[in-house]
Amino acid sequence: AYTAITPTGGSGYAYGITLIADSATFGNVASSNESRIARYAGTNWNLISNSFANGFTGLLQTATNTQSAFGNFTGTSNSNPLPINLLSFTATALEEDVLVSWQTASETNNKGFEVERSVDGNSFEQIAFVKGANNSTRIKNYATSDYKAFEIAQSTRLYYRLKQLDNDGSFTYSSVVPVNRENMETNDFIVFPNPFVNEFTISLNANQNEVSSIDLLDLQGKLVAKQVVALNQGQNNLEINNLSLVQAGIYFLRVSHNGTVQIKKMVKN
Repeated sequence: AYTAITPTGGSGYAYGITLIADSATFGNVASSNESRIARYAGTNWNLISNSFANGFTGLLQTATNTQSAFGNFTGTSNSNPLPINLLSFTATALEEDVLVSWQTASETNNKGFEVERSVDGNSFEQIAFVKGANNSTRIKNYATSDYKAFEIAQSTRLYYRLKQLDNDGSFTYSSVVPVNRENMETNDFIVFPNPFVNEFTISLNANQNEVSSIDLLDLQGKLVAKQVVALNQGQNNLEINNLSLVQAGIYFLRVSHNGTVQIKKMVKN
């Protein structure tokens, strides 16, 4: 878990920070007294050296008037740094399939992730393994698809979690996220033709001028094609071509625009 703190107005801040330290903030830290505060600096988490913990009050604190930068804050330790920093973890229903995606801010000795599924939120089974980056201080995006998940599990509600494995054999679990068959992802963009052969067109309306990322993922969540486009405020028709080398099959189209990430199932003939 982490806490996002942003300023409103003014400048030249100098402040101290106090966090309520629950088990989600502690993560793998052995005890509350060993915990310290770390701040996300855009590519990695930096330990705030003058921070300290009070196990009696359950608080993490820094000295007064020693901080000037804002951002995301969490708990870590001098002796036991965070193995990974998970920024997001989602499961999205796409007809009978479920796309599981997550993002890390940094990784330390990370062997990879076992993706697990459950029909009751208690008993889980592994449905995929995704290799980690081992050591990284950059944001990493991961995804994998659970093909025909609702049909295989014979359930309209499923639960997913990540089991993160370190190189030394230790592991930790993410939080559990539910996904309902009835709550399929809805999109405010149109793609035609679908199925496609070597190209297709995306029609969407942008709220403002922005840069959008168009990603085509296979069923294992691997990126097979990517295009970054400039959107103008209003209606946009984007031609996505040069897909002759993409093999026939089922894919997921991921479109980032208007501050959201939306996904649509695609078929190539």
